[in-house]
Amino acid sequence: MPGTSFKLIDIIPHLQQRGWLFRGTVSNPTTGAFQDSEHFGFGQHSFVPSGQMVMFDNGSVAKIERVDPAGIVSIEPDLTPSAGQGYTLLDKGIHPDHLFNSYIRTLFELCTIWAPIPISLVRAFHSLWGTAPLGTFSATVIPPTVSVCHAGITVPVGQTASLTPTVVLGGSDKLYVEVAYKPSASTATGSVVVRDLVTSTDMTWSGVSELITPTAGPGWNLWAGTVSGPVKEAEIRLSATGTSGNVIFASVHAVILGSYQIPMMLASSTTGYQGPHARRISRAFALSPVSSNPPGARSLLELPPVEIAQRPGGLLVLSPSPLLATASYLYERVPCAVFMTSGSGDPPNKWDQTARDTWLNTNAFDFVPIEYVKAGLMYALAEKMLVESTGTEDQAFWEREFQVSKQIYDAKEAEYGAAPRVETNPQATESARPVPTLEV
Repeated sequence: MPGTSFKLIDIIPHLQQRGWLFRGTVSNPTTGAFQDSEHFGFGQHSFVPSGQMVMFDNGSVAKIERVDPAGIVSIEPDLTPSAGQGYTLLDKGIHPDHLFNSYIRTLFELCTIWAPIPISLVRAFHSLWGTAPLGTFSATVIPPTVSVCHAGITVPVGQTASLTPTVVLGGSDKLYVEVAYKPSASTATGSVVVRDLVTSTDMTWSGVSELITPTAGPGWNLWAGTVSGPVKEAEIRLSATGTSGNVIFASVHAVILGSYQIPMMLASSTTGYQGPHARRISRAFALSPVSSNPPGARSLLELPPVEIAQRPGGLLVLSPSPLLATASYLYERVPCAVFMTSGSGDPPNKWDQTARDTWLNTNAFDFVPIEYVKAGLMYALAEKMLVESTGTEDQAFWEREFQVSKQIYDAKEAEYGAAPRVETNPQATESARPVPTLEV
């Protein structure tokens, strides 16, 4: 993986090394005051100016009123911090709003990583539902590097999720659908339905196959099938049947066999996609047929280069060869914010101070290089403070820090922004091309 799970609190010490803030621990708290014998007392930090901001790890924010010679820190409003609680003292004119907005910009705009996106007539789950990444499938089902970025949708037993947009078939068109799904228990089963919206009937599958089925207990299933036209309009539906539990669906691939074009919907604006989109696209790959050695193994086969055309509301993928009955992927730059693994998905209103700071402290991100995010946050915050410090005694400090931060960020962007690295898949057949991974 390109990184381990981290939160903003894990990046704070890096900013402390730059002299932008420092970390401390609360002791002897009272209403509107606390002590920190390590940093305050015996004249230490008695120079801290009133008005400097302190952020407690529970999300509370206060303003320092004064620090007396005994090391008692008076704060406003009259909060009562918890003994042993960590806190961050912001320095050099930094306000919590500056840190918050810089972190948001880093995760949604400055830091993006390569991720495999299904070439499909329906939207990738991470952009449609915004749920947490599923982690890796079993290596005997799909190479982990293919599925590591995909989020899923959880469907409770007895319910159905309809995918968008609808699919138009005509003449001899054949719609190929490949779906990975995982029941939570043996009492739940996943199923895929293509609904003819003109006649209000379910279409009949042909060539249905369980590409891989768990040998015992709940696990990942890989299912595929085709339906044939003509029909004016159809809807793909994911259903969970059984007596209890739920089913997680992921990696839904839907293509018209033999076609050379696939319209793909863009993600919502909250995930930070920006154009020109063609610059955000890398190579295209297709999964090989399921192998029996080891059971269920598949590898990635590199496809001829595809062309990307911008169109209203999305993209048009142009392939030099007809699309086959197998799952295919494009590697695309996606914002690090997509890979949130805990906490609420969208940042709260910046004026809601408590909710905002709780969001910063509780959200974790996985599959993202923390060194990349550190560099992005340094650059975003230094750029903001370069403007905010104009005409103040901190201006020279931030001019210097901005230049250093920009050099560090540019180096990390060059490292992590390059095309996905290529490694040999140990499960690949002789005819398979190398597999790109998310490793960095």
